[in-house]
Amino acid sequence: GSFVPLLRVEQTRAEDSHSTLAEKLERDAEVTFPPVLHQRLNVIEQELRKNQLSDDTLQFLNSTGLKAENLALWLEPEPESDRQIHLYHCDHLGTPLALVSTAGTVDWHITLDPWGNVLSEHNPQKLHQPLRMQGQQYDEESGLHYNRHRYYDPAQGRYITQDPIGLEGGLNTYTYPLNPIQGKDPLGLSEFGKWAGSAFNLPPEDIGAALDAANGPHYEPISGSISLDAGYSGDVFTGANDAYGIGMTTSEISPIHMDICAYHTLCVHEGVGAAAGYGATGTISESPMSTGMGSAAGYMATGGWLAKFTISGTQDSSGNISASVGFGPGEGAFVGKITCNQSTKCLFD
Repeated sequence: GSFVPLLRVEQTRAEDSHSTLAEKLERDAEVTFPPVLHQRLNVIEQELRKNQLSDDTLQFLNSTGLKAENLALWLEPEPESDRQIHLYHCDHLGTPLALVSTAGTVDWHITLDPWGNVLSEHNPQKLHQPLRMQGQQYDEESGLHYNRHRYYDPAQGRYITQDPIGLEGGLNTYTYPLNPIQGKDPLGLSEFGKWAGSAFNLPPEDIGAALDAANGPHYEPISGSISLDAGYSGDVFTGANDAYGIGMTTSEISPIHMDICAYHTLCVHEGVGAAAGYGATGTISESPMSTGMGSAAGYMATGGWLAKFTISGTQDSSGNISASVGFGPGEGAFVGKITCNQSTKCLFD
Protein backbone atom coordinates (compact mmCIF):
# COMPACT_ATOMS: atom_id res chain seq x y z
CA GLY A 1 0.00 0.00 0.00
CA SER A 2 0.95 3.67 -0.11
CA PHE A 3 0.15 6.81 1.82
CA VAL A 4 -1.36 9.60 -0.26
CA PRO A 5 -0.70 12.96 1.45
CA LEU A 6 -3.37 15.63 1.03
CA LEU A 7 -3.91 18.94 2.81
CA ARG A 8 -7.34 20.35 3.59
CA VAL A 9 -7.85 24.05 4.36
CA GLU A 10 -11.28 25.04 5.71
CA GLN A 11 -12.34 28.64 6.21
CA THR A 12 -15.53 29.85 7.84
CA ARG A 13 -17.61 32.32 5.81
CA ALA A 14 -17.36 35.44 7.96
CA GLU A 15 -18.16 37.38 4.78
CA ASP A 16 -21.81 36.37 5.14
CA SER A 17 -22.30 38.99 7.90
CA HIS A 18 -20.12 41.64 6.23
CA SER A 19 -21.66 44.46 4.18
CA THR A 20 -19.90 46.09 1.26
CA LEU A 21 -19.74 49.84 0.73
CA ALA A 22 -22.39 49.64 -1.98
CA GLU A 23 -24.75 47.63 0.25
CA LYS A 24 -24.42 50.09 3.16
CA LEU A 25 -25.07 53.10 0.91
CA GLU A 26 -28.10 51.34 -0.59
CA ARG A 27 -29.61 50.68 2.83
CA ASP A 28 -28.97 54.25 3.96
CA ALA A 29 -30.56 55.75 0.83
CA GLU A 30 -33.29 53.08 0.68
CA VAL A 31 -32.71 52.61 -3.04
CA THR A 32 -31.33 49.87 -5.28
CA PHE A 33 -28.24 50.85 -7.23
CA PRO A 34 -27.84 49.71 -10.85
CA PRO A 35 -25.20 46.99 -11.47
CA VAL A 36 -22.80 49.50 -13.05
CA LEU A 37 -22.77 51.65 -9.91
CA HIS A 38 -22.40 48.54 -7.72
CA GLN A 39 -19.31 47.54 -9.67
CA ARG A 40 -17.89 51.07 -9.47
CA LEU A 41 -18.37 51.25 -5.69
CA ASN A 42 -16.76 47.82 -5.23
CA VAL A 43 -13.66 49.07 -7.06
CA ILE A 44 -13.62 52.24 -4.95
CA GLU A 45 -13.87 50.14 -1.76
CA GLN A 46 -10.90 48.00 -2.78
CA GLU A 47 -8.81 51.09 -3.56
CA LEU A 48 -9.80 52.82 -0.30
CA ARG A 49 -8.69 49.78 1.70
CA LYS A 50 -5.31 49.88 -0.10
CA ASN A 51 -5.18 53.69 0.26
CA GLN A 52 -4.36 53.90 -3.44
CA LEU A 53 -6.99 55.74 -5.48
CA SER A 54 -6.63 55.55 -9.25
CA ASP A 55 -6.99 58.54 -11.54
CA ASP A 56 -10.24 57.08 -12.85
CA THR A 57 -11.66 56.85 -9.33
CA LEU A 58 -10.57 60.40 -8.44
CA GLN A 59 -12.22 61.69 -11.61
CA PHE A 60 -15.46 59.85 -10.72
CA LEU A 61 -15.47 61.21 -7.16
CA ASN A 62 -14.86 64.77 -8.34
CA SER A 63 -17.66 64.51 -10.92
CA THR A 64 -20.17 63.29 -8.31
CA GLY A 65 -19.08 65.55 -5.45
CA LEU A 66 -18.15 62.60 -3.24
CA LYS A 67 -15.09 62.71 -0.99
CA ALA A 68 -12.83 59.74 -0.40
CA GLU A 69 -12.42 60.49 3.32
CA ASN A 70 -16.19 60.49 3.80
CA LEU A 71 -16.65 57.19 1.97
CA ALA A 72 -13.85 55.64 4.05
CA LEU A 73 -15.98 56.18 7.17
CA TRP A 74 -18.60 53.81 5.74
CA LEU A 75 -16.17 50.91 5.38
CA GLU A 76 -16.57 48.02 7.79
CA PRO A 77 -13.46 46.28 9.13
CA GLU A 78 -12.39 43.41 6.92
CA PRO A 79 -13.78 40.10 8.19
CA GLU A 80 -11.48 37.71 9.96
CA SER A 81 -11.95 34.06 9.12
CA ASP A 82 -11.32 31.04 11.28
CA ARG A 83 -9.02 28.91 9.15
CA GLN A 84 -8.49 25.24 9.96
CA ILE A 85 -5.84 23.05 8.36
CA HIS A 86 -6.16 19.26 8.34
CA LEU A 87 -4.02 16.51 6.92
CA TYR A 88 -5.83 13.76 5.03
CA HIS A 89 -4.95 10.22 6.02
CA CYS A 90 -5.76 7.93 3.07
CA ASP A 91 -5.61 4.24 2.24
CA HIS A 92 -3.63 2.71 -0.64
CA LEU A 93 -6.32 3.80 -3.14
CA GLY A 94 -6.33 7.40 -1.97
CA THR A 95 -9.63 7.05 -0.11
CA PRO A 96 -9.74 9.53 2.84
CA LEU A 97 -9.99 7.70 6.15
CA ALA A 98 -9.23 10.49 8.63
CA LEU A 99 -8.63 14.23 9.01
CA VAL A 100 -5.83 15.10 11.43
CA SER A 101 -5.47 18.67 12.75
CA THR A 102 -2.17 20.55 13.11
CA ALA A 103 -2.39 19.74 16.82
CA GLY A 104 -2.43 16.03 16.02
CA THR A 105 -6.05 15.37 16.96
CA VAL A 106 -8.29 13.23 14.75
CA ASP A 107 -11.24 15.51 14.01
CA TRP A 108 -12.90 13.15 11.53
CA HIS A 109 -12.52 9.51 10.63
CA ILE A 110 -14.58 6.96 8.74
CA THR A 111 -14.68 3.19 8.27
CA LEU A 112 -15.78 1.88 4.86
CA ASP A 113 -16.37 -1.58 3.47
CA PRO A 114 -14.55 -2.56 0.22
CA TRP A 115 -17.39 -1.12 -1.90
CA GLY A 116 -17.51 2.30 -0.20
CA ASN A 117 -20.42 1.80 2.20
CA VAL A 118 -20.04 3.68 5.50
CA LEU A 119 -19.68 1.31 8.44
CA SER A 120 -18.98 4.04 11.00
CA GLU A 121 -18.17 7.76 11.00
CA HIS A 122 -16.76 10.04 13.73
CA ASN A 123 -17.40 13.74 13.03
CA PRO A 124 -17.92 15.72 16.27
CA GLN A 125 -17.14 19.08 14.58
CA LYS A 126 -19.59 18.47 11.71
CA LEU A 127 -16.84 18.86 9.11
CA HIS A 128 -17.95 18.70 5.48
CA GLN A 129 -15.83 15.95 3.95
CA PRO A 130 -17.51 14.51 0.81
CA LEU A 131 -14.47 12.77 -0.73
CA ARG A 132 -14.83 9.00 -0.95
CA MET A 133 -13.10 6.09 -2.67
CA GLN A 134 -11.43 6.69 -6.05
CA GLY A 135 -11.95 10.45 -5.85
CA GLN A 136 -15.73 10.17 -5.77
CA GLN A 137 -17.89 12.97 -4.34
CA TYR A 138 -20.50 11.80 -1.84
CA ASP A 139 -24.01 13.16 -2.42
CA GLU A 140 -25.79 13.15 0.93
CA GLU A 141 -29.30 13.50 -0.51
CA SER A 142 -29.13 10.51 -2.85
CA GLY A 143 -26.48 8.43 -1.09
CA LEU A 144 -24.68 8.09 -4.43
CA HIS A 145 -21.07 8.84 -5.29
CA TYR A 146 -20.46 11.27 -8.16
CA ASN A 147 -17.54 10.26 -10.38
CA ARG A 148 -17.61 13.04 -12.98
CA HIS A 149 -18.74 10.84 -15.87
CA ARG A 150 -21.26 8.74 -13.96
CA TYR A 151 -22.76 7.85 -10.58
CA TYR A 152 -21.70 4.95 -8.38
CA ASP A 153 -24.02 3.25 -5.88
CA PRO A 154 -22.02 1.73 -2.99
CA ALA A 155 -25.07 -0.27 -1.88
CA GLN A 156 -25.02 -2.17 -5.20
CA GLY A 157 -21.24 -2.05 -5.57
CA ARG A 158 -21.51 -0.85 -9.16
CA TYR A 159 -22.05 2.17 -11.36
CA ILE A 160 -25.69 2.89 -12.15
CA THR A 161 -24.91 5.17 -15.11
CA GLN A 162 -23.90 3.64 -18.42
CA ASP A 163 -20.35 4.02 -19.68
CA PRO A 164 -20.12 7.09 -21.93
CA ILE A 165 -20.66 5.80 -25.47
CA GLY A 166 -17.62 6.30 -27.66
CA LEU A 167 -15.13 6.06 -24.78
CA GLU A 168 -15.00 2.71 -23.02
CA GLY A 169 -18.39 1.41 -24.13
CA GLY A 170 -18.82 -2.21 -25.14
CA LEU A 171 -21.28 -5.06 -24.85
CA ASN A 172 -21.42 -4.50 -21.11
CA THR A 173 -22.14 -0.79 -20.59
CA TYR A 174 -22.15 -1.16 -16.81
CA THR A 175 -18.65 -2.62 -16.33
CA TYR A 176 -17.14 -1.90 -12.91
CA PRO A 177 -13.72 -2.93 -11.54
CA LEU A 178 -14.44 -6.20 -9.79
CA ASN A 179 -11.48 -5.82 -7.46
CA PRO A 180 -11.91 -2.51 -5.57
CA ILE A 181 -9.05 -3.41 -3.25
CA GLN A 182 -6.41 -3.01 -5.99
CA GLY A 183 -8.29 -1.26 -8.81
CA LYS A 184 -9.05 2.41 -9.29
CA ASP A 185 -11.53 4.29 -11.49
CA PRO A 186 -10.84 8.00 -10.83
CA LEU A 187 -12.97 9.35 -13.70
CA GLY A 188 -15.69 6.69 -13.82
CA LEU A 189 -14.46 5.50 -17.22
CA SER A 190 -12.35 2.37 -16.80
CA GLU A 191 -10.34 0.44 -14.27
CA PHE A 192 -6.89 1.91 -13.69
CA GLY A 193 -4.08 1.24 -11.29
CA LYS A 194 -3.51 -2.50 -11.25
CA TRP A 195 -2.03 -2.71 -14.74
CA ALA A 196 -0.18 0.60 -14.50
CA GLY A 197 1.82 -0.58 -11.49
CA SER A 198 3.59 -3.42 -13.28
CA ALA A 199 5.55 -0.92 -15.39
CA PHE A 200 7.23 0.43 -12.25
CA ASN A 201 8.80 -2.72 -10.81
CA LEU A 202 6.11 -3.36 -8.21
CA PRO A 203 5.85 -6.48 -6.01
CA PRO A 204 4.68 -9.81 -7.52
CA GLU A 205 1.15 -9.43 -6.16
CA ASP A 206 0.78 -6.13 -8.01
CA ILE A 207 2.20 -7.66 -11.19
CA GLY A 208 -0.36 -10.46 -10.85
CA ALA A 209 -3.01 -7.82 -10.46
CA ALA A 210 -1.76 -6.22 -13.67
CA LEU A 211 -2.28 -9.50 -15.53
CA ASP A 212 -5.74 -9.80 -14.00
CA ALA A 213 -6.64 -6.32 -15.24
CA ALA A 214 -5.27 -7.04 -18.70
CA ASN A 215 -7.14 -10.31 -19.10
CA GLY A 216 -10.48 -9.54 -17.49
CA PRO A 217 -13.13 -9.67 -16.41
CA HIS A 218 -14.26 -7.13 -18.99
CA TYR A 219 -15.57 -6.88 -22.55
CA GLU A 220 -13.79 -5.33 -25.50
CA PRO A 221 -15.93 -3.63 -28.14
CA ILE A 222 -16.65 -5.91 -31.11
CA SER A 223 -15.43 -4.73 -34.50
CA GLY A 224 -15.93 -6.39 -37.89
CA SER A 225 -18.47 -7.37 -40.52
CA ILE A 226 -20.31 -10.27 -42.17
CA SER A 227 -21.50 -10.27 -45.77
CA LEU A 228 -23.11 -12.35 -48.53
CA ASP A 229 -22.69 -11.80 -52.27
CA ALA A 230 -23.46 -13.46 -55.60
CA GLY A 231 -21.25 -13.47 -58.70
CA TYR A 232 -19.31 -15.42 -61.30
CA SER A 233 -15.67 -16.37 -61.88
CA GLY A 234 -13.39 -17.82 -64.53
CA ASP A 235 -9.74 -18.88 -64.38
CA VAL A 236 -7.17 -20.36 -66.74
CA PHE A 237 -3.92 -19.71 -64.87
CA THR A 238 -5.17 -16.14 -64.56
CA GLY A 239 -8.71 -14.95 -64.15
CA ALA A 240 -11.15 -12.91 -62.12
CA ASN A 241 -14.42 -12.90 -60.25
CA ASP A 242 -17.10 -10.21 -60.14
CA ALA A 243 -19.71 -10.06 -57.36
CA TYR A 244 -22.37 -7.84 -55.79
CA GLY A 245 -23.49 -8.22 -52.21
CA ILE A 246 -24.79 -6.83 -48.94
CA GLY A 247 -23.19 -6.83 -45.50
CA MET A 248 -23.77 -5.98 -41.86
CA THR A 249 -21.00 -4.17 -39.98
CA THR A 250 -20.16 -2.53 -36.68
CA SER A 251 -20.12 1.25 -36.92
CA GLU A 252 -19.03 4.21 -34.79
CA ILE A 253 -21.18 6.56 -36.87
CA SER A 254 -24.49 4.73 -36.60
CA PRO A 255 -26.65 5.59 -33.55
CA ILE A 256 -27.24 1.86 -33.03
CA HIS A 257 -23.54 1.04 -33.61
CA MET A 258 -24.47 -1.24 -36.53
CA ASP A 259 -24.78 -0.46 -40.23
CA ILE A 260 -25.92 -2.14 -43.46
CA CYS A 261 -23.79 -1.76 -46.59
CA ALA A 262 -24.03 -2.69 -50.27
CA TYR A 263 -20.84 -3.43 -52.19
CA HIS A 264 -19.28 -4.47 -55.49
CA THR A 265 -16.12 -6.60 -55.50
CA LEU A 266 -13.78 -7.26 -58.42
CA CYS A 267 -10.91 -9.71 -57.79
CA VAL A 268 -7.98 -10.70 -60.00
CA HIS A 269 -6.52 -14.25 -59.76
CA GLU A 270 -3.04 -15.58 -60.56
CA GLY A 271 -2.20 -19.24 -60.09
CA VAL A 272 -2.36 -22.78 -61.45
CA GLY A 273 -5.38 -24.56 -62.96
CA ALA A 274 -8.61 -23.79 -64.76
CA ALA A 275 -12.14 -23.38 -63.37
CA ALA A 276 -15.36 -21.51 -64.06
CA GLY A 277 -18.73 -21.08 -62.37
CA TYR A 278 -21.07 -18.84 -60.45
CA GLY A 279 -22.59 -18.93 -57.00
CA ALA A 280 -22.92 -17.31 -53.57
CA THR A 281 -20.10 -16.42 -51.16
CA GLY A 282 -20.22 -15.64 -47.44
CA THR A 283 -17.48 -13.61 -45.74
CA ILE A 284 -16.50 -12.90 -42.14
CA SER A 285 -14.05 -10.03 -41.63
CA GLU A 286 -12.21 -8.35 -38.78
CA SER A 287 -12.56 -5.08 -40.69
CA PRO A 288 -15.75 -3.01 -40.35
CA MET A 289 -17.26 -1.84 -43.63
CA SER A 290 -17.50 1.85 -44.54
CA THR A 291 -18.41 3.90 -47.59
CA GLY A 292 -15.53 4.16 -50.07
CA MET A 293 -12.92 2.04 -51.82
CA GLY A 294 -10.87 -0.72 -50.23
CA SER A 295 -8.41 -3.41 -51.24
CA ALA A 296 -7.09 -6.70 -49.88
CA ALA A 297 -4.87 -9.56 -51.03
CA GLY A 298 -4.47 -13.21 -50.13
CA TYR A 299 -4.90 -16.74 -51.45
CA MET A 300 -7.75 -18.88 -52.77
CA ALA A 301 -8.58 -22.43 -53.82
CA THR A 302 -11.57 -23.64 -55.83
CA GLY A 303 -12.62 -26.92 -57.39
CA GLY A 304 -15.38 -29.37 -58.16
CA TRP A 305 -17.35 -31.11 -60.87
CA LEU A 306 -20.87 -29.88 -61.64
CA ALA A 307 -20.70 -27.97 -58.36
CA LYS A 308 -17.73 -25.81 -57.36
CA PHE A 309 -16.56 -25.11 -53.80
CA THR A 310 -14.34 -22.06 -53.09
CA ILE A 311 -12.39 -20.87 -50.04
CA SER A 312 -10.21 -17.78 -49.69
CA GLY A 313 -8.40 -15.69 -47.11
CA THR A 314 -7.28 -12.08 -47.51
CA GLN A 315 -5.67 -9.29 -45.49
CA ASP A 316 -6.12 -5.54 -45.99
CA SER A 317 -3.55 -2.77 -45.53
CA SER A 318 -4.53 -2.38 -41.86
CA GLY A 319 -3.85 -6.05 -41.14
CA ASN A 320 -7.50 -7.08 -40.83
CA ILE A 321 -8.15 -10.66 -41.98
CA SER A 322 -11.19 -11.84 -43.94
CA ALA A 323 -12.28 -15.44 -44.62
CA SER A 324 -14.72 -16.44 -47.38
CA VAL A 325 -16.54 -19.62 -48.39
CA GLY A 326 -18.44 -19.94 -51.68
CA PHE A 327 -20.55 -22.60 -53.40
CA GLY A 328 -22.40 -22.85 -56.69
CA PRO A 329 -22.65 -24.50 -60.13
CA GLY A 330 -19.32 -24.90 -61.95
CA GLU A 331 -16.35 -27.17 -62.46
CA GLY A 332 -12.56 -27.25 -62.62
CA ALA A 333 -9.76 -26.66 -60.13
CA PHE A 334 -7.65 -23.58 -59.42
CA VAL A 335 -5.21 -22.49 -56.67
CA GLY A 336 -3.48 -19.14 -56.52
CA LYS A 337 -3.18 -15.57 -55.35
CA ILE A 338 -6.18 -13.24 -55.19
CA THR A 339 -6.19 -9.41 -55.19
CA CYS A 340 -9.52 -7.66 -54.64
CA ASN A 341 -10.84 -4.11 -54.92
CA GLN A 342 -14.17 -3.29 -53.31
CA SER A 343 -16.52 -0.32 -53.65
CA THR A 344 -18.89 0.09 -50.68
CA LYS A 345 -21.86 2.29 -49.80
CA CYS A 346 -23.26 2.18 -46.26
CA LEU A 347 -26.60 3.38 -44.95
CA PHE A 348 -25.34 5.76 -42.25
CA ASP A 349 -22.31 7.20 -44.10
